[in-house]
Amino acid sequence: MNIDVGDDPLRKQQAIRFYCNHLVSLAVSFVRINVQGDYALSPEGFAFSGFVMSVRGQWNLVTAGHIVRDLDSLFQNKKATFTGSVLIDGWGSDAVYRQGPFPPFNYLDASRTYVYDDEYGLDFALIGLPKFYQTLLEANGIKPVSERNWVLQDRIVFREHFVLGLPTELKQFTPDGQTFAPTPAIIPVTKLDRPPTGHDTQFGRFFGKIFDNVTISDIDGMSGGPIIGIGDGGDGVRRYWIVALQSGWIRDKRIIFGCPVPVFAAMVEAQIRQLENDAGLGVGHGEEDRWAWLSDLDDDLLQGGVILSDQAIVLTRNADICFASGAFVACIVMCAATVETWLRGEGDKGRFIDLVDASDFDTVTKSKMHALRRDRNRWVHVDDPWAETDLVEEYSAGDTVLEYQCKEALRLMRTVVYSNPSL
Repeated sequence: MNIDVGDDPLRKQQAIRFYCNHLVSLAVSFVRINVQGDYALSPEGFAFSGFVMSVRGQWNLVTAGHIVRDLDSLFQNKKATFTGSVLIDGWGSDAVYRQGPFPPFNYLDASRTYVYDDEYGLDFALIGLPKFYQTLLEANGIKPVSERNWVLQDRIVFREHFVLGLPTELKQFTPDGQTFAPTPAIIPVTKLDRPPTGHDTQFGRFFGKIFDNVTISDIDGMSGGPIIGIGDGGDGVRRYWIVALQSGWIRDKRIIFGCPVPVFAAMVEAQIRQLENDAGLGVGHGEEDRWAWLSDLDDDLLQGGVILSDQAIVLTRNADICFASGAFVACIVMCAATVETWLRGEGDKGRFIDLVDASDFDTVTKSKMHALRRDRNRWVHVDDPWAETDLVEEYSAGDTVLEYQCKEALRLMRTVVYSNPSL
């Protein structure tokens, strides 16, 4: 099922309620403390946008990483005292309880994690929801985002995008002026094919230009909300996917940006799997699992035969071997070498960067090739090996990010080398 976002007010209200079956907000209240240790006379509060994601069967409230970072800093640095929080889930078309009462949820006791790294383009947080809260949210019509939402998104041709959230500009205060009711809104955007100047990141972000006819002047409060894409997978049936988590915006250009769901979901899933393996609970993701993943990737991408040079065959095979054996840095280097070799297949000369720009691939694939080139350069072109602490810390922190980068590199490598099939 799918509901379009149009200009008709009734249709728009129906669309908001339909997609709000994914929208969940954690409303937090607190009392500020000044530098002298005095408490404010009245409490404050805000409700941040979010949605539920199911990762390996565990429900999590997902929102922007900078929100959890700022909230934790507020309490840890004793700038405020926590007074309570509730989960608000009554906006959806399937909601039974629209006005509450909404379940209290102790934010401070909740299991949570966040990543906020502007250079990498990562901004997400997960707050664990015990089974009790999963049952309550399900009973009020909340639909989680599951793995099938993110694993197949690269096959979808998206036609429309919009962001769903709780803009502060639209909040409605009660008659006493003390409490407010957050109001959801849908804002249509046009997806940009490439990042605005100065906004390149290690992992690609979603960028979208807000429609000119949208009158809202400030989207503050929508961070953490889902960015939804509407398209089809080749069967002509229109469906929707949650493609990214809204993170911020470039105010003067009215461009929103977000962290793609396939990026952070894969990282979270890999981290959970690694923790399970370390504890002896998981099924593992060792060499056999990685070879199986490569086989599935070939089944997905390879249609018929393909003609490769002898050198490209050797490089491709070695990239696979590096990945399967867990040599992730070597795999990234080999994937970049394979792509560069393929681009030189017609005898072209010049730098890798120029070969990418001169190729006939679409802008998205070119952007991914440039990202792979930068990943390789970070490890290969090192100015001072004794000063590259970020690389060492990244490698020492675990294989989650590197394994994800490898999978993206291997998928890109095959997309490139399989683009010239034999007939």
